[in-house]
Amino acid sequence: MGTRRWFDNTFADTWGPVLMLALLAVIGPGVIDSALDERSPWQIFLVLAWALLVVVQVTELIRRRTHHPSTQLVDPATIPVDDVAFAISEAQSRVKAVKLLRERHPGLGLKEAADLVDARR
Repeated sequence: MGTRRWFDNTFADTWGPVLMLALLAVIGPGVIDSALDERSPWQIFLVLAWALLVVVQVTELIRRRTHHPSTQLVDPATIPVDDVAFAISEAQSRVKAVKLLRERHPGLGLKEAADLVDARR
């Protein structure tokens, strides 16, 4: 078993973007007030950097909420021959047959699906 690295942390993976967004929400008003009081290039840069970090963190939160964990890999030997034959009969091309087969069996890899289709053609 390999050594666990400091950044392999499920707590940080789960709550990191939320905590960072909370920190940015606390820091934001001060940064914006400073930029409004003193309009120097440095203050404007800080506001832009803060806004960019907020956008990145919100995007990361949305991506994590909508990203579904990868499905379990499927052994090609467990795919019924009827499913392969159906995919070939329904599709006009090899590519569409492979796509149809992978839609029916989400854990099936691209190479494995192509091999199954090629073996039945």
